[in-house]
Amino acid sequence: MRAATVLLVVMTCVACAPPTAMTIEFSTNLTCPGDRTARYLGVAIGGTEDAVESAFTEIFDASACDAATGVIGTYSFRPPDGDRSMTVNVRAALAPGGDVEHVCNAQDRLSDPTHCIVARRRVRFTPGAVLRVPINFQESCLGKPCTPNETCVTGGLCVPKDVAAKCSSGSTCQVDLQGCDIAGTHYEAGAAKPGDTCFRCRPAESTTDFSGAACLDDSNGCTTEQCGPAGECLHLAVADGQSCGPGRFCKNAACQQGCVIANVEYPDGTANPNNECEVCDGSRNTAGWSPTNEGGACPDEGNACTSDACTAGTCAHDALPDGTNCGGSNICTAGVCSAGCTIGGTFFSEGTVNPANECQRCVTAMSTTAWSAVANTTACLDDGNACSDDVCTAGACTHPLKANGVMCGGGQVCTSGSCGTGCVIGGTPFASGITNPANPCQSCQPGVSSTAWSPKVDRTTCPADTNACTNDWCVAGVCSHPPTASGSACSGTNYCSGATRHFAFSCDGAGACAAKSTQACATASNCQTGGGCSAGACVAVANKASGTACSGVSNGMCCGGSCVNKGLDPNCGICGLNCGSLGCGNSLDFNGVGRSPPQFVCVGVSANAQCTGNYGSAATAFNNQCNCQCASGTSCSPGGKCPVCHDVSGTNYCTY
Repeated sequence: MRAATVLLVVMTCVACAPPTAMTIEFSTNLTCPGDRTARYLGVAIGGTEDAVESAFTEIFDASACDAATGVIGTYSFRPPDGDRSMTVNVRAALAPGGDVEHVCNAQDRLSDPTHCIVARRRVRFTPGAVLRVPINFQESCLGKPCTPNETCVTGGLCVPKDVAAKCSSGSTCQVDLQGCDIAGTHYEAGAAKPGDTCFRCRPAESTTDFSGAACLDDSNGCTTEQCGPAGECLHLAVADGQSCGPGRFCKNAACQQGCVIANVEYPDGTANPNNECEVCDGSRNTAGWSPTNEGGACPDEGNACTSDACTAGTCAHDALPDGTNCGGSNICTAGVCSAGCTIGGTFFSEGTVNPANECQRCVTAMSTTAWSAVANTTACLDDGNACSDDVCTAGACTHPLKANGVMCGGGQVCTSGSCGTGCVIGGTPFASGITNPANPCQSCQPGVSSTAWSPKVDRTTCPADTNACTNDWCVAGVCSHPPTASGSACSGTNYCSGATRHFAFSCDGAGACAAKSTQACATASNCQTGGGCSAGACVAVANKASGTACSGVSNGMCCGGSCVNKGLDPNCGICGLNCGSLGCGNSLDFNGVGRSPPQFVCVGVSANAQCTGNYGSAATAFNNQCNCQCASGTSCSPGGKCPVCHDVSGTNYCTY
């Protein structure tokens, strides 16, 4: 029994108790719980029992109960006008610590009556009296189901709800039967008599003795007597197959005739363990097996072309009709499953030739519903041409032509699919026009010879010798390579002969491809790079950078690819390279006369500042030219740009 407690429901009287009223008092002997306890109540005044059973009409919840008295609460009501003596059906429920709506509602799919106590009463209003109906939720009734016409009372006994509520005008209803006092011992209601459960304490019948009757044997060897939960005598069927006499056995609580076969007893309906087509049928034969399952299935022998059916008590395996499908596209033939094809509704065995096409067969590995092509080159119907083959190709009979030269009878050979004259040389046939495999300038020419190779017409092309300046043709049956005409086109590789380039090739008439044009390649000076011939091409000439020192000329330097005297050339001398935005001209002597030979300096200046940017702080402007000062017999400073010191009386100056 799971622990359960009850919460006190403090009820407010629905109607104060005037004359002709009813008060239901709720109590329990369950231990009050600390969790919630819910109570439902259903009342049908003048209604049917179903009206109460289908749904609750009132819902009460409480959070405490009186642990000392077990009081839960009360519920009072009065009948409608004119209904003061009508029957009242009451259904009350208690779910200790649970959800009453789902636990106690028999109509709910979540119903779990094992955690519920349901109490029912049926009473009548008493005119002019206040009727009190106590309802005590007994712990022994927790999870006890009773029919809608019963209610559970002390001891977990289901009794009629009229018995549990015997009420009279102005009296208190008897809610629970109190038990029995028998031979000095008290028994709770429903308790069984020691040693005989068919007798029980039923206070409604007697409170001083056990009530009931002995459970008598019904003389049926296939039942056993047992007292029911309410003391009723039950005659329960024994297990089928239990013996109830020699050769007889119980079945559905009745003793039936069985079989005794080879001194072994079998219940009626037992199958022969060695033959599925026989059974023990006492109505037909009590000493042997009887045929059964006529026409029904029996163990398969593994042959798909035989039936496996019981026939007169024997498992027969008769051959199925020819043509019966036995798996896939196979059919039965004389009781044997044969592979084959079903094409257009007709069955053909494996390997059958298509009557309309000799290049097709029934090949089940390829198809069981269509003809399959035989292997290519399989022989088929001859077309009458000795120079064609007659073979199957992709499922059709084809006639490809034989190779030219194949013998076709009477010393003739095939030529373009026709049988005619040819050559037979060294025992091998060759078609007319076939070239000698060992000599491209000979062929089979039956008009010249049918037993030897004949020369082809002169100048017939034969394999080339890779020389573009020779012809490749037959002469007197031999492949020859005479020179082509002079000037014939050919291609060669340009080459150099010293500084000469050779190019523009053509045949020389003697079988050689020669260069017909030459070109003298330029040579480079000491102020140039490149020049000459290399890899069959002239190498371009490029000037060295101006100012590059060169030899062969006094004070030489490169200028525009030529080696010049840098002091005599205003464009390529030091002056020309270093004056920048200034002009370059012949230097003047102290008397303003130009030097001879010229000594070029930067000119076009009028202030020292223009000179110092090019020559440094020592440079001065003199005679419209920049001068660097120097002392007689010394080098010029800053030097470089004016390296030569000229000794002029009174003033020394530097020039290039």
